[in-house]
Amino acid sequence: MSLPAEKILSLEAQNAALREEIRRLGAGQVVARAHQAESDDQEQQRERFRTVFENSPFGQKIITPDLTIRQANRAVLEMLGCAGEADLVGHKIQEFAHPDYQADWAFLQERL
Repeated sequence: MSLPAEKILSLEAQNAALREEIRRLGAGQVVARAHQAESDDQEQQRERFRTVFENSPFGQKIITPDLTIRQANRAVLEMLGCAGEADLVGHKIQEFAHPDYQADWAFLQERL
C-alpha cells in the first residue's frame, strides 16, 4: 500500500524542516561554545591583570578621567604611607602628587 502524493510531499517538507532546525540548533551550539570560550578568555585576562596589578613592586593606580583614584596597589600605599586603599580611593591624584608634577597632571586631565 503506497501513500498518496500529498502525504509524501508533506513528509518531505517536514523532514526538510526538521533538518533545517537541527542545522540551526547545531549552529547555535557552536555560537554558544564560542561565546563561552570568549567569556573564559576574558576572565583569564582579568585575572592576569589583577595578579600583575596587585603584586607589582611598582606603584600602580587606576584613575578616572577627572583624575580620581579608583584603585591602588600595595606598593602605592606603602610609598605614600597609607594604612589602606580607603586612604586613596575617591581622592584626586593631585592631592598626592609632588608640586613639581602638578602641571603634568593638569595637562593630562585636559587631554582626557
